[in-house]
Amino acid sequence: MNTDLAYLKTSYNEISEISGYVWARGWAELNAGNISIRLDLDEKAVSHLPVSAGIPLPEALPGMANQFVLITGTGRRMRDISKKPEEHTMIVRVAGDGKTYSIYYTSSTKDIKPSSELATHLACHNFFKANKPQITTIMHAHPTDLISFSHNPKMVSEEIINKSLWKMHPETVVFAPNGIGFIPYQIPGNAKIANATIKKLATNNIILWQKHGAFATGVSLTIAFDIIDTLNKSAHMYLQCLAAGYEPSGLTDAEIEEIKIAYKDFI
Repeated sequence: MNTDLAYLKTSYNEISEISGYVWARGWAELNAGNISIRLDLDEKAVSHLPVSAGIPLPEALPGMANQFVLITGTGRRMRDISKKPEEHTMIVRVAGDGKTYSIYYTSSTKDIKPSSELATHLACHNFFKANKPQITTIMHAHPTDLISFSHNPKMVSEEIINKSLWKMHPETVVFAPNGIGFIPYQIPGNAKIANATIKKLATNNIILWQKHGAFATGVSLTIAFDIIDTLNKSAHMYLQCLAAGYEPSGLTDAEIEEIKIAYKDFI
């Protein structure tokens, strides 16, 4: 466990950089989007911070017992997070029984609350801790082109969606060889979408929430951002071709498989 505050500073610096990119790309209108990072942290590192009483979780997460997660606050704008990440984030610690969490306040006031997607983030971290411990970071954003792409009535299955995105650019195959998981529209922030997302994360590093946004994971926040950025570009190119009046020919199935084999160890 890490007791060095410089370790926390590194996470804040990355959040500052990436949240600025997300805002600049128009993926975080108003207070949209959220970020969480599971921290390898010792309680001594945050013992100087004010802490809340325990708050019940919607469902117990025993795999996250005594784990710390740095998460953005609800109602906080990415453009503000990029300037002062400590003021617009907090550290959440799940209790030893996995049934409650406490908030360690890193901002100058205690009026900050965690993202409305906290339950989804923590449930996903619970899954990763047990199954993919190298995955420590989650980012949810509203990438314009991927959302627009998901409104296309033709995009009704993962097979069609992934073939349409893979064929647009080789990098899409390299960065998302297992494709993007697809979840038909559901109300954000509830247990139903959290459970559906966890099922997809067993095989996919990025999920497309239809008509809503993207949910990406990675060994770092930079990687999670890169995956969304790459797939959003493919969606943009696809939409550009349709706007020009033609269905793009794209890479063939054989060419896509060739790329997967050539770059199978890339990520």
